Amino acid sequence: MEGRYIMERRKLIGKRIELARVLKGMSRLQLAKAMGMSDVSIGRWERGTQPIRLENLYDIAQALGQNIHDFLQEDPPSLNDVLLRAVPVTTQAGSAGPGAPSEEYAYLPAAVAPKADLFGLEVVGSCLVPQVNPGDILVVDRNLTPRDGDLVVAVVDDSCVVKRFRQSDGRSWLESNDEDISIESATIQGVVISKSQSTRRT
Repeated sequence: MEGRYIMERRKLIGKRIELARVLKGMSRLQLAKAMGMSDVSIGRWERGTQPIRLENLYDIAQALGQNIHDFLQEDPPSLNDVLLRAVPVTTQAGSAGPGAPSEEYAYLPAAVAPKADLFGLEVVGSCLVPQVNPGDILVVDRNLTPRDGDLVVAVVDDSCVVKRFRQSDGRSWLESNDEDISIESATIQGVVISKSQSTRRT
């Protein structure tokens, strides 16, 4: 049976791999393709549930632009200086706002919104293409008050939608490529503060 120290070290290395990958802007699948292997293995290494060979760790470091010692040493400053906040992602559906939760997370530097009430949303519709595309991951702050030009998530006619908030001459409305919606017809769920592409395996 493995000792506790070895298990803890494996988990620590895995978290450093995940952090370096997220900071690089790569999904597990993208990293796996760069290494010519399965993203399942990447996930197991990141969770610390499977031992990682030194040659694999070297390949990961190369793919992520890191020094292999950043993953192995006790206190690597290049990875420990950044704290991330994981935001659960749901699909764009449902009358109560975002729909069913997925197994995906969006990551933001914790300093960006340390006390914000955040949720993540995977976009399904195409009403704001090319600014927002199907598969994009939005991080939404429920506590922010929208300003003119902000992207917002709202419930309109029992549907969760992503629109552009507009305000002019004392009037407010929601705008997209194909229609404008009266603000009185919508319930705004929050303001979009971050957008990235999905990391889900296809």
